[in-house]
Amino acid sequence: MRKKILLSFLVLWSFTIVSFADADFTPSGWQYKKSIELTNSGLEQLSLDQQVFQHARPDLADLRIVTNDGQEVAYIINLPVDQHALGTLFPRLLNNSYLPGKFTSVVLDLGESGKITNSLLIRTHSENFRRNVTLCGSNTTTDWQVLRDKAYVYDYTDVVGRLKAQNTRINFPESAFRYYKLEVADENNVGVAVDSVEITQESQLEAEKANQPLSIVSTANTNDRTTEIIMSPGISGLPLSEVSLQSDSVNFNRGVIVFASTNLSGPWAQVGTGYIFRYQTPLFTGENLTVSINETRSQFIKMVIYNQDNPAINILGASALFQKQSLYFQAEFGKTYALYYGNQLARQPNYDLSTYLQYLEPNKAMSAALAAEATNVQYQPPKPPVKPLTERQPLLLPGAMILCAGLLLFMVYRFLKK
Repeated sequence: MRKKILLSFLVLWSFTIVSFADADFTPSGWQYKKSIELTNSGLEQLSLDQQVFQHARPDLADLRIVTNDGQEVAYIINLPVDQHALGTLFPRLLNNSYLPGKFTSVVLDLGESGKITNSLLIRTHSENFRRNVTLCGSNTTTDWQVLRDKAYVYDYTDVVGRLKAQNTRINFPESAFRYYKLEVADENNVGVAVDSVEITQESQLEAEKANQPLSIVSTANTNDRTTEIIMSPGISGLPLSEVSLQSDSVNFNRGVIVFASTNLSGPWAQVGTGYIFRYQTPLFTGENLTVSINETRSQFIKMVIYNQDNPAINILGASALFQKQSLYFQAEFGKTYALYYGNQLARQPNYDLSTYLQYLEPNKAMSAALAAEATNVQYQPPKPPVKPLTERQPLLLPGAMILCAGLLLFMVYRFLKK
């Protein structure tokens, strides 16, 4: 008898689990949808647009692709991006020397030729410099071929303001030389120390990014020798990762701090620090007006520029970069598809497609497109949570306690009377 009861319970429980698993998508839970325009059947790549970013959840967990007969379709967001170094080499440094007024020079010896490289990183303890760099390659140390001319490296260190920004990486065309020669230009008879160098072959596959203009909401030059610029992409939800300024000022360098907020009035959260500069001088020409930030989907960006005792630079405009997001899914002939989004209560889906997408040749996926946004007519706003009985009847609990206390006193009275 007990075994029959246990078996019945397990069957009922399994049906309950299945029903919950199938009940994730119901049209009434999603506020927006876009029809998907296909060119053919098979594997499709669908790029998300700004309206999806604006109305979907920040983590995009509420995206659902659904067929015209109500079937949920598996998808994966973005292909894995290979950005790692394929190998790091630590060359021997030869003739590491400094010629005042000219340059710091060092020859890098990999020990043998034939190792394909395309990037190097200079390790240095020097601070607060901006230098042009010439990189050459050779297999004999006599016949040098120029790989990069007027590349530049820089360091900005503000100990008091706790700002640190450095870029000493130099990318160059893929090469297989045994020797590489670095010449770091001098400035004011202060050389840049080359402590060590790492040479790598960097993967060339990078995540595709898009440019988003930023409107300047306000600019203020404050009394504490800073300029505050508040900018906005116009909508929230875009995964911003870099902020760039446009300026016609020259020969300046400034430390900056970047903040983000969902409201113009704050609160503001720090998302990055950096260093912007532009020089056009006989000894050095170069610029960096871009600051990398921690990814943010906020609608407002504030950049604080530290001018110190210098005049404020002239800001002409601003823009931001964000990583493009694409969905990959399989379309069947004869079916139509729509993308649903706008459900803050939806859970993150988990599909098998991620385990075998690589076998479907995603680089040959057809490009699908999104139609105009439409409000889902079946959408029903979630019902507000039911308040506990004690909140709906605030006098209920005190009344019950008074009643219990009275009953207890009555019982004590009866006991003592006996």
